[in-house]
Amino acid sequence: MARDGDLPSSAPITERILEIRDRWHTKRHPFFLAFGEGKLPLRALGRYQALHYHFVSRALASFGLLYARGYHFEDVRKMIAENIAEEEGLKSIPEPGHEPHDHNELILRFCRAAGLSDEDVYNTKMPPAWWARSLYMYHTTATEPVGVILAMQTTQEGQMPGLIGEVLLPALEKHYGFKHTAREIEFFTEHDAADVEHSRRQIELCGRHLDTPQLEARALQVAEEICQLRWASISELYRSEVISLQSAAAGERKEGRAPVARGWGRERRGPGHFEGRIPQPDSRGTSPIITALVSASTCTSRICRGIHI
Repeated sequence: MARDGDLPSSAPITERILEIRDRWHTKRHPFFLAFGEGKLPLRALGRYQALHYHFVSRALASFGLLYARGYHFEDVRKMIAENIAEEEGLKSIPEPGHEPHDHNELILRFCRAAGLSDEDVYNTKMPPAWWARSLYMYHTTATEPVGVILAMQTTQEGQMPGLIGEVLLPALEKHYGFKHTAREIEFFTEHDAADVEHSRRQIELCGRHLDTPQLEARALQVAEEICQLRWASISELYRSEVISLQSAAAGERKEGRAPVARGWGRERRGPGHFEGRIPQPDSRGTSPIITALVSASTCTSRICRGIHI
């Protein structure tokens, strides 16, 4: 079972869940750190958004499950209905100057700016850890108590403001030439504001609905595992968009050819030189299931690179 960091068991359950989220926060993942320093091509973030497009198609469907399963909890029902309405572009986030947007269209808009066509996005295949994270979220929403589901959700949406506000938006302006008001990056500016409120409401409701030691323990375990899966999914992206580029470029330089990196079935110019294993946060009791998944994902990635999938 996952352990909740350095906080004592007497600490409020909401604080222990947020500690897990912060320990696994992907704003510190090497992929996003490299992007934040301008060391990756814009297309790499486009690949992330293309994968996120497919993840959202499962995550948003799971919101509908939570609405149905938690219908008798008015606070949960209204929160999830508002969240879905914002995602579908039926209402704007409650911040001055914002208008309703279909968030999938915002993803496609950025991907086009990053060099991916709509068809590229639609045809993107999720690698193992992305599938695992998507299906874990869907299964948890279909089977776990409401408080446990809310704990899972807040560890995911709650990472977006820090990732976007501290890493992506500054990098997009400093290194990639996008002003904060550019239409192409509206997905990021929209979620930088929206997910602050979403995660705040989720953690507040989570505290109300985790009212036994057993529910608290289960929520901590699920929070840890979904955060591990999020980290693993970004690690797969790092392997394809960074490490494989380094390996391909190094091999072609050795053969006296101009470096051309291959990954995700397309050829791209390598962005630079990156080395080393992907560091992991202190897992403090990583689930054997997640450990096996990460190992399988690593093996799959190596096989795929070897046959240029």
